[in-house]
Amino acid sequence: MDVYQQAGLEVEAMFEPLAKESEPYNWVNETKINPWVIYVLKNIE
Repeated sequence: MDVYQQAGLEVEAMFEPLAKESEPYNWVNETKINPWVIYVLKNIE
């Protein structure tokens, strides 16, 4: 990810969570397609 490198950061981990069908919500397709991505960043050393 170029923008992170330009900011002096690099991706340490990436998580793509999915909803669970056991949750009490009427998910549309979030159990198959993740609605967001979580990046864990760290300083480039």
